[in-house]
Amino acid sequence: MLLVETLKINSNYSCIYNTVVDGTPNVNTQTSGINFADTFHDLKMSASAIKTIKKSCNLILYLSRQRHFQEYLKMKKQRVACTGYRKQTVESKAVNSAYNRYLCTFLTLTLPAKQTHTDIELTKYVLHPFLSYARKIWKVRYFVWKKELQQNGNLHYHLVTDRYIDHDCLRVAWNRCCNRGYVEGVEKPFDYVDRYSDKMIKMFADGWDKEKMFEYYSQSDSVQEATEKEALEFERKNNREISAVEYNQIFYRNANAAYEKGFKRYSNEMKLSENQRWRNPNSTDISAVKNPRQVSAYVAKYIAKNVDESPELITFQEQTRSIKEQIYGCLSDIKRHKLADPPEPYDNELKRIEDLKAYLNQIRQEECPILGKLWFKSETLTPFLKGATDFIQSTGVHSELGQLIDYLKNIETPSHKLVLYSYELNEKGEPDLDKKICTTLLISVFQIMHLADKTGKKRFPLLSQMWRNFVHDCVEINKEKGLYEADSDFNEFSKM
Repeated sequence: MLLVETLKINSNYSCIYNTVVDGTPNVNTQTSGINFADTFHDLKMSASAIKTIKKSCNLILYLSRQRHFQEYLKMKKQRVACTGYRKQTVESKAVNSAYNRYLCTFLTLTLPAKQTHTDIELTKYVLHPFLSYARKIWKVRYFVWKKELQQNGNLHYHLVTDRYIDHDCLRVAWNRCCNRGYVEGVEKPFDYVDRYSDKMIKMFADGWDKEKMFEYYSQSDSVQEATEKEALEFERKNNREISAVEYNQIFYRNANAAYEKGFKRYSNEMKLSENQRWRNPNSTDISAVKNPRQVSAYVAKYIAKNVDESPELITFQEQTRSIKEQIYGCLSDIKRHKLADPPEPYDNELKRIEDLKAYLNQIRQEECPILGKLWFKSETLTPFLKGATDFIQSTGVHSELGQLIDYLKNIETPSHKLVLYSYELNEKGEPDLDKKICTTLLISVFQIMHLADKTGKKRFPLLSQMWRNFVHDCVEINKEKGLYEADSDFNEFSKM
């Protein structure tokens, strides 16, 4: 085999490794075709899925970094999408913030009422129409979404997008998708806003009852979660256990805040006509990102985490894990029979595997609350995920890589090393320092492209140009596929 040293640049790290260009690794053809092809998630995120999500979010951060509110201000459709009483507010906010740049945007989409549809139906008939609307009106090009369960059993979605969206416009659009009514092929109507409105009208049939509403808000999940969070922070700062009196003070402060917020919302709704009241529930949350570090924090907390484990979900996961272990045991027996001399029959093991697979699918259909995909990325991100790859042949690239490694070694960071080396393992299972597999440089493209010396000259122009050419090629691929609508969306790439 002929190995060639290769460099791969991604949005948040680079890697140097050897690529096989002549010959192929040895593969045991007797056992390579026998595997358990199971792609169902069982409410667990695989390591490769988490890696892909984080890489996608970092790419969205990079691809959206040149956009600002001037672009948002010029979009007439964006303003039309807002409700009438919000148009002037949105326009004035965009004018005042015209020169404030933003990065990507975090969205959280929840259901206004109790969930009555499967996760597959919600994704197909609510989320997908919303994303189509976002692509058409807000010119969203890149996004990643993750599906999760709330404590009340409802689904909600976390999204990372590359465009700024006004929070009121977002809420109107999402509520419209949640209340689209009957859909062909679906038994129950999508009437989440209607049911929310009926609930609130019934709750306030006799006006605002102070004692009743304070009890209602004090028992809400948001107040309980906020209180627990503040109590833990209090104990961490004071290095002691919080007392009952101090805990109650925190609880009543949060309950009063929720009560005041609820009363303000009630007062605003009462100013509307009867047919408009309680028709725009607070089912969305949005925040614009101006600091790249926020992306990593958000991804770690929301997008890439596993589904919260309740006792029922733990039982379900233990059942599926036990069945899969039995399947893997049968596969091991089959491989052992095939490699025997002479080979032994394994018909019983094959039948056992088929029975276990059928039982596994039955359990999933009956007990798994999420049968569809846990997450998804837009097709426009696919070309970018490969990273800029090229053989290291140029003397200039060799020199820049050496300078970059030396630069990273001299940076002191408390969280992690910025240069990581991977080695083959010896017979004892320890790293063999004479057999290095690859070198990973934990540095973002932002830093590589903007690092300069004292004279202002770029330190790594060849590496920067390699990434810049890669981005232009990926944009062209997406344009050829028809995934972009207008050339005006790519003006920022010509300035990189």
